[in-house]
Amino acid sequence: MTLVLLDTNAYLRLAKRIKPLLGVSFGQKGYVLTILKDVEDEVSASARLKEHFPWFDDLPLEQERLAKRVRLSAAEKAQIHAMTTVLRAHVLENTKSYTTLGRSPSSPTDCFCLAFGQVRTDCCNRRSGHASASERL
Repeated sequence: MTLVLLDTNAYLRLAKRIKPLLGVSFGQKGYVLTILKDVEDEVSASARLKEHFPWFDDLPLEQERLAKRVRLSAAEKAQIHAMTTVLRAHVLENTKSYTTLGRSPSSPTDCFCLAFGQVRTDCCNRRSGHASASERL
């Protein structure tokens, strides 16, 4: 199984069109789409997103997200929090470079998703005997 993490934008574009979306294996490598609770929290906290995507809180979609949510161990949470802090600090220190050409800087949720991907990749690499990104440096 290869876990594919959807960010807020990807989830909002796909959730209403593909059912079921989360937790279904597809492709030769057994790709499985998922989202993190932080993505749900980002939508719930944004009046603009709730206005544009009123279906987000529909019961079937909410149940699917809850049933297929990624569970994090305490160790993973700690690693992800530490990495998120570093990523977010970098974004805030370099906001000008992230906002050129009308772009928006990475949100805290974006940083969390990136940190999650790195932590899970490092974890999987250690289990399979490959060096993690941080170990290669």
